[in-house]
Amino acid sequence: LRATALKQLLKAVTAISEVDSVVPFLSEFISFMTPFLDDNNVQVSGTAFEIFYHTSDKFGMNLKSLLPILVPTLVEKLGDNKVLVRRADMRVLYKLMAVCGPTEVIPHLLPYLRHTSSHIRLEVTHAMIIAYLLPDVIPYSNTNALVAALDPLLSDPSTKVRTLALEAYAVAYAALGTQLDRARTQRDPAQTALIQARLTDPVLPRLGPEGTVEHVRPLVPPAAPTPPAPGASPTSFSPATLATPTP
Repeated sequence: LRATALKQLLKAVTAISEVDSVVPFLSEFISFMTPFLDDNNVQVSGTAFEIFYHTSDKFGMNLKSLLPILVPTLVEKLGDNKVLVRRADMRVLYKLMAVCGPTEVIPHLLPYLRHTSSHIRLEVTHAMIIAYLLPDVIPYSNTNALVAALDPLLSDPSTKVRTLALEAYAVAYAALGTQLDRARTQRDPAQTALIQARLTDPVLPRLGPEGTVEHVRPLVPPAAPTPPAPGASPTSFSPATLATPTP
């Protein structure tokens, strides 16, 4: 019964044409829909994610004031043990970043890079990569906040998280270039060397359909880096070596 009702609701959402008349009720609608994301019935939760996706697509920046509620709700689902749930969840985050802009969404994502779950840290790093691969958006450019959030991941207990953190740096550098050179950082020389080594490889991930990321280069842990020579700047990278992903 719930699954059937939500499918009817999904049809209603996709058919909305008078967006302005619905905006005043968005907060109540999101609150109503959120529990369905946790439903044990896969059809129910799957349709709920579809409704969130199409709501994001329909209402765009009208959801800006609700991001402090929406993003934490979605991030917690990134730790779900079902692959289909994680994919559906990331698809909604992708759509939110596409319609509201990474500058609006990323501030709500950054705290979760310190989450106790390595799975959530991994998926949020994945979301950060998506944010810097999105076309036709203004990239998030608070470099001090970005570096403060990414640097600890370079020494994360999870090898997967450490490896994806380097990919996040690669795409951020491709988007922001020398702006990142001016960010405050307290990383050690070995971590800086890891980033420098990654930046010498011009191959970047590619954005696939609806929030998937295609990693063109093998995601293998980097070899132990050689620290930079004495006197070298710990934040001096080489963005000129980065290339735009091949379409």
